[in-house]
Amino acid sequence: MNRIKNLTLDDGPPGIGSVSVTRFSALSPIPTGTGGWLAYANRADTIVNTFQTLFWGIDPPDGSVITGWTLYLVGAPAHANLPANKTRGTLYKVNSAASSSSIGSTVQDPSGNTTAYQLDHTISLTGLSEVVDKVNYRYQIGVESEYGANALAGLSITAVSYTVTVTKLDIC
Repeated sequence: MNRIKNLTLDDGPPGIGSVSVTRFSALSPIPTGTGGWLAYANRADTIVNTFQTLFWGIDPPDGSVITGWTLYLVGAPAHANLPANKTRGTLYKVNSAASSSSIGSTVQDPSGNTTAYQLDHTISLTGLSEVVDKVNYRYQIGVESEYGANALAGLSITAVSYTVTVTKLDIC
């Protein structure tokens, strides 16, 4: 189930303008690698402190434009110091042959200290302009777990959202 957050209408003529919509993805995440994630319907937790990747599927409307994404997360408690390699996120499109390409850049967790890292916080990327083509691609956000020195199991991805722009006619 997707929920709408931050609905904004522009001042264009009726039927021609666009709407910016932020949707929360409730699709189940797809863990890859050696099973270092414990996946639920709306949350995923790391169960090891080594590098693992999780792909969280999103379902943007066909023909819409993806303009950004956000990961909502909380680091495991009791970090002595920040992990050497903090959590990172990347938006991908995947074709029918399972070949993927990234959209925009990979973003690392911006937390500057362990207190911020262990509280609810976000990783996000804006300024994208990817036109959604659901005939040829599916879309997912890849989440790389923390790893290296000071990494702990217990990182939790609590939500994933993405923002799309659609024409008013697309949502009628």
